[in-house]
Amino acid sequence: MRTSQLNDHNHALYLTHLLSAISSEAVLAGGSARDTLLGKPIKDYDIFMPIHRGDLQRVFAQVGCIVGRELSGHLITHHGTEYQYGRPEVLAVLKIANLDVVLYDDRVGRTPDQIVRTFDCGLSQAWFDRVGRVRTTDTFDYCRDTRRNYFRGMREERVRRLAHKFPEWEMVLFNPALHPAIANPNK
Repeated sequence: MRTSQLNDHNHALYLTHLLSAISSEAVLAGGSARDTLLGKPIKDYDIFMPIHRGDLQRVFAQVGCIVGRELSGHLITHHGTEYQYGRPEVLAVLKIANLDVVLYDDRVGRTPDQIVRTFDCGLSQAWFDRVGRVRTTDTFDYCRDTRRNYFRGMREERVRRLAHKFPEWEMVLFNPALHPAIANPNK
């Protein structure tokens, strides 16, 4: 059954499960997990998939087929720095409706903890495990305890949107020298 967009995190988890046939480490992470844990409405979903650089075109086609079967709409592709992540680790992003499938260089890491630490800072360091529970990093817990959300290299528009969504939180630009507890949460 094709839908115009993902309706809830269970649908997104199902799609993540389908995509794990291509990359067993595919993970639903970021804002949707954070918002589920904090009881906020979910705007969109991000599935992160580690892949080998040499497999990009093959994986691209396979992901497009799976996502296209599940969601209707125009598939937009972005490569590397054209996308909002603007990071060299991001090889490409498939975007359809309210879903982004981020294909990234598998040398970054393959565990959910490594993924969220690489691509997000602060309150977005959360992911859904295979059975749908939200998991978080120490950094996420530190941010939740201090009532501050830390940002690293994020567009001003996104910071404004999150400040509106979380008016009770202080929004802080991350600096490892000024925020050692975030840079090294176990110290």
